[in-house]
Amino acid sequence: MIYSAQAGCDAVMFPVAEVDVFAETEPGRLERVHGRKAIVNTDSRRVLSVVSERYRVLHNRDALELARRCCIKAFPTTAPVHWEVVEVEAPRTGSYCRIDLRHSGTVLQEDWAFDRGKTDLYEPFLRVTNSYNRTRVFSIRLGVLRCACANGELYYHDSLRIAVAHDTSRIEEVIEREITEAKFRKAMGELRRQRRKLLGIKIPPDRFRPIVLSVLGIRKPRGLPEDRERDWQRLMAIIDDVGKGYRESLGPNAYALFNTLTDLASRPPDPEGEPTGNGERSSSRSYGESERKGYTFIRRERHTLQTRTGTWLRWFAGQSGSRQFLWKYLPDPYYPTSADLRRQGF
Repeated sequence: MIYSAQAGCDAVMFPVAEVDVFAETEPGRLERVHGRKAIVNTDSRRVLSVVSERYRVLHNRDALELARRCCIKAFPTTAPVHWEVVEVEAPRTGSYCRIDLRHSGTVLQEDWAFDRGKTDLYEPFLRVTNSYNRTRVFSIRLGVLRCACANGELYYHDSLRIAVAHDTSRIEEVIEREITEAKFRKAMGELRRQRRKLLGIKIPPDRFRPIVLSVLGIRKPRGLPEDRERDWQRLMAIIDDVGKGYRESLGPNAYALFNTLTDLASRPPDPEGEPTGNGERSSSRSYGESERKGYTFIRRERHTLQTRTGTWLRWFAGQSGSRQFLWKYLPDPYYPTSADLRRQGF
């Protein structure tokens, strides 16, 4: 996987071409396959996929430009020059990519007060996903990043994700029509209420690790050999230390738990990772610019870990007003099923 800012962005900006597909129906005889075409990386001559003729190829360069236009629509007080690429996630084939944009200038009119006089500042954030092989729809996802720490804390809301299939006509118009400042501000109001609720929910320290494992979908395989058992215990130590750091700075509450989740989801530990503390200290964790090995016990992509964390936030905040829920959930935490989410209106 490619994980870097400028180098990663350059790596996925290769040109692609749409070419006809032929089949050898008998020795020496080629016939065109009607209704199909191949998408080819013209630099490497690698075939990225075979798709239908209706498939609309949106070049990564055009996807990035569209994302920048959406940034200004959602955050009209920001300047285009201050939106910069901060991270790229892509396989080495370049068959799909995710590009993260962050506003680096002084924004924000958003300054949200917390209980006990705490104030957190947030910066706008946008992630664009594009693919050349139909494995991922084109999507724009808006959110905010907490400025006060470097833990990668992202706030997402389902209404801030706009996705369209690649066979949709006029993709750019569909996306730009759906991105509005009003939609963003409405979702941010809900997220503000969720944060305040999390601050008031006490979470015993010994429950942090089981909830993290549940939300991030981390499971211990059976019958681990001795060396792999050491790796597992090292990962558990990292999870415990990250949680301890946030409890010390924020208190033993659900907001500290959420920070722990976003820290680990945004930067999953590698096998050589050292235990870290709160967001400020954990920013020194080094993963390397060109490649992150990724812990072998964490089998999901960083994007999936982050979206699972956001889904859990909405579900947990909606359920946690009930003492009966917490009484049942804390001893045996679980990730919400599709039925759980439907009952809550997801």
